[in-house]
This record gives sequence, structure tokens and C-alpha cells, in this order.
Amino acid sequence: MATFDTIDDLPADSRVLVRLDLNSPIEDGEPQDNRRFERHAETVRELADAGHRVVLMAHQGRPGRDDFTSLAGHAEILAEHVGRDVAFVADTYGDEALAAVDALDAGEVLLLENTRMCDDELPEESPAEKAETEFVQTLAP
Repeated sequence: MATFDTIDDLPADSRVLVRLDLNSPIEDGEPQDNRRFERHAETVRELADAGHRVVLMAHQGRPGRDDFTSLAGHAEILAEHVGRDVAFVADTYGDEALAAVDALDAGEVLLLENTRMCDDELPEESPAEKAETEFVQTLAP
């Protein structure tokens, strides 16, 4: 049987980049709470409680659609489920995002802006092609 690492195998005080599926119904421009938040909160809470620096990325809708919006409201809903602050930065992988990631202390959680606001996120490409994008190459380290 193949083995794989789990959260318990992470070195202490790791910086962890986690992709969540927080896509939510939008009413009057605001995301609505749904079961996705509670399901993801367990993992986020476990990572933060273990003292990791947790960086979250997610998407909401697609450009040009009614449900395409910032994730600022998602951070507030997720914080309620996690039971701790979830900081938000209105940047995906630029200087503002990288500075916010670097400033995280152990146990802190940060949600980056909607990944679909990044041009590298949108085209349908193979995982190998995606791995070579500036978006991935910037966030991976």
C-alpha cells in the first residue's frame, strides 16, 4: 500500500498553501454561508492550532458572471467557522500578497484574493502547464 504524508507529518511552524472550494451562492453581492465553509474550517483550524502559517486560496465564479466577486466576505464567514481571525489580502500573488504571507505568524490564517482574478488561473491547461505559470511559480515557495 502506498504511503502519503498527512498534516501530522508537516514540520513544525510550516507555511502551508491550501486550495479551498469556497464557491458560494451570492445574494446582493454578498457570499452566503454554506456547508463548504464548515467542512474546510476543520482542516484550517487543525493547521492553525498546530502552529502553522496558513495561506488559503480559493475562487468565486468566473469573470463576466454574476457570482464573480472578491473573497473578502468569504474570509469573514470562514473566520466564524474556524473560530479565529482569517485575514484577507486583495491580491493573489503580487507584492501585497507576498508581503502578507511573509508577515504571518505561527497559527495565523490568510485568505488571498479570488484566484480567478489572475489571468494564469483561467485557461484550461494540463497540470504540467499550470505548474510553469508565474502564478504557481511565485506562490509555490
